[in-house]
Amino acid sequence: MASSMSINWSLLLVIFLVLTVIIVIGAMVIFYIRHWAARHDGEGDIAGKGKYFQQYIPEELKTRKNLQSRQKHKKKMRSVRRLRQLTTALVIAILTLGSGALLYFNRDNLAAKIELTAEDKARLVTTRHEWTRVYPEKLPVLEQQLHSVRQRGLILLGDQSYPDSTLRSRQESARQTWHYFARQHQIETVSCTWEAVPECQKSHPGWIFVVLPDYWQRQRLDYLLYAGASMILYDVPFQLQQQTSGRSPSHYSLYGMHFQRFIDNSYSKLALVGDRELSLGFDAGRILDVGRVSRHYRVHSLKPQAISIDSNQSAGGEIKTRLYAKAVHSGRLVWLDFSPNPEEHSYDLDDKAFNSMIASLFRYLNKQVYQGLATWPEGKRFAAIMEEDTEDKFHSAERVLQFFIENNYPITWYMLSSEAQRHRDLTRELAAAGEVACHGDNHRPFTLSDARTQHERIARCRKVLYEITGKQVFTFRPPEEKFSEHTLDAMMNNGITHFIAEHGLDRFVPVVMQSRLAGSELISIPRMVTDDYELWDRLKADISFSKKLMQQEVDYVEAVGGLYMFSFHTQFMKDDDNFSSVQYLARYLHNKQSYFQTAGMVSQWWKLRSRIVAGEPVSASAVSAFKPVILQVDRNGKLSSSAYSSRLAALSEPIATSIDSGEKDTFSGGE
Repeated sequence: MASSMSINWSLLLVIFLVLTVIIVIGAMVIFYIRHWAARHDGEGDIAGKGKYFQQYIPEELKTRKNLQSRQKHKKKMRSVRRLRQLTTALVIAILTLGSGALLYFNRDNLAAKIELTAEDKARLVTTRHEWTRVYPEKLPVLEQQLHSVRQRGLILLGDQSYPDSTLRSRQESARQTWHYFARQHQIETVSCTWEAVPECQKSHPGWIFVVLPDYWQRQRLDYLLYAGASMILYDVPFQLQQQTSGRSPSHYSLYGMHFQRFIDNSYSKLALVGDRELSLGFDAGRILDVGRVSRHYRVHSLKPQAISIDSNQSAGGEIKTRLYAKAVHSGRLVWLDFSPNPEEHSYDLDDKAFNSMIASLFRYLNKQVYQGLATWPEGKRFAAIMEEDTEDKFHSAERVLQFFIENNYPITWYMLSSEAQRHRDLTRELAAAGEVACHGDNHRPFTLSDARTQHERIARCRKVLYEITGKQVFTFRPPEEKFSEHTLDAMMNNGITHFIAEHGLDRFVPVVMQSRLAGSELISIPRMVTDDYELWDRLKADISFSKKLMQQEVDYVEAVGGLYMFSFHTQFMKDDDNFSSVQYLARYLHNKQSYFQTAGMVSQWWKLRSRIVAGEPVSASAVSAFKPVILQVDRNGKLSSSAYSSRLAALSEPIATSIDSGEKDTFSGGE
C-alpha cells in the first residue's frame, strides 16, 4: 500500500504567513468600521443647542423635540450596527473560505515531496547488461522446402513470340529471373506454351508451373487447377496491355485479384500480412525491402498475403496486394510481383527472412500441412493500445478519464512523477481507471543523463507513483522516445518489464529484448503510426483530417494484423476538436473488435506467446486468461483455427513445421 502522507513544512509555513497577513488586513478593516460606527454613536441632536449659541426653546417644546431627535438617532444607529455586524461577519467568512480554499487547492503541494532517500540510492542495482533482440519467429527453411521441388522441377509457362518488343522483352526478363533461381538451387526447368499445357502437365506430374507475364489463358489455368496442379503467377497479365478498339482495358480480374493499370513511381517495401496461409510463423507486418517488378499497375484483393508499405515503414495509405495465395479447385496458386532472387533487391534486404518467405511459397505449393500460433489472443485480427502522456495541462486528463470510464475502454497513463506529485488526487483517479506507467521524473531525455542518473530517475518515478497510487509500475516510456543501452539497463534493474520507445521498426508487433547476462526480458512495443505531435503540432490537422488519417492507419494495421498504438498528450486535450478525434478513435477501435487493451496486457500476452512458440511450459491460468488460438493449413490449402487449450497435452514441441531457431540480433542502441 502507499505510505502515509508526510507534511511539506516549508510550504505550510509560507501559507501560514500569507494567512496571517490576510487576517491582519481583515482585522484592520473590522476595527476601522467599528471606529467609524462609534463616532456616530451618541444621544442625537439636543433641541436649541448650536455650535456657538443656544436658542431659547420652551421646556415643553424642547422635551418633545429632544424625544423626536433621540428616536431618529436610535433608528439611524440600528442601521449602523447592522452594517457593522454584517461587515464583520463578511470579513470573517471571506477569511475562513479563503483560508480553506488556499489549503484545499494546495493540498497536494502541502504533502512533502516524495524523493529517493540515501538508503534507496544505496539499494539501487546498476548491473550492466548486454542486449539482443529476440524474434520468436518459426520460419520455414528454403533448402528444406526446395528438396521436394528438386525431385520434380519447374515448368515455365508462356508463349515466346510477340510482335510487340516491349511485351517480348518483359517476358524474357521474367524467364531469365526464374532460370537464374533454378540454377542457383539446382532445380530442373522446362518451357511450355499455352497450347501444350495438357501435354506438359501429363509428362511432368507434380511439377510446379511458373506462369510468366503473358496473355494468361483462364481456361488453361482452370484446367491445371482442376487437375490439382500448383502454380506461381508472376508479374502481370498482358491483358492490361491488349489494344481493343484503340484502347487497352484499365483493369483485369483473376481468382480474386483485381489488376489495374496505374502509374506509381514511388518506392514501396513489402509487409507480410499476419495469420495467413503464407505467413504462419512470421511476425505480423514483417517488413522486407523488396521492390516491384513493374510500377505500371496495382493489385487489390480481399485476403492478401503481403501488402505494400512506404519507405518510411509507417502504417497508412492504400492497401495494395504484393503477394497472394489461394486454393482453387484441387490446385493451389501463388501470385507475386517481385523477383524470388535476393540479389535483385536492396542491399539492406534481410536475406534470411526473404528466403524464408520464398520457402513459405513452396511450403504452400508443396501441399504440406503446417500450423502456427495466432498473433493475438482469441485469434483477433489485430491489437490496439491507446495511451496518454500526462504532462503539461495535467488537469486536461479529467475529460479523457471521464470518457474512458463511461465507455469502459482500456487506457495506459504515462505519467511524469513531477506532475503526479502536484496532482495527487487526479493521479489516484487515473490509476483507478487504467494502467499506471512511468514517463520519467521529468521530461528531460534520458540519453542526456549518465547511467547512474538514469537508474535514479526511473527508481524515483516508480517510487512516487507507487506511494501516490499504491500500484507497482512495470511500464515505461522514455521522454521523446529516446533511449540507449544504459536506459535498458536502468529499466531492467528497476523492475520495468515493457516499454514504448521505438518507431518505424521492421515489424508491426512487439520485440523481445533479452539480457545475455541475466536471461531476463524486456518487451519493446513499437509505434508504427502517427502520434499527436505529428498530427496536431507539425501538420496542424483539423478534426476532419485527423479522423480520416486515424481511420486509414487503423485499417492498415488491421489489414497487416499487427499492433496499433496511438499516443497523445494532455496539452492537446484542451482543444475540443482534438478530444473529439480521440473519442472517435476509441470508438472505432472498439467497434473493430480488435484486441483493445493496455500496454501491460499486450506485453504479458507477447511474453506468453513467445514461450508457447518456443515450446516452453506455460501455466493453465495464463492460457485461460488469453485464450491462444492455433492456425493450421490443411491438405486442401484451407486455413482453420482451434483453441490452444484443447491441444496442451499434445504439444510438446515448438508450434511450427520446417522451422529454424528464433532469430537474434544484437542491439545497437536507440535514438
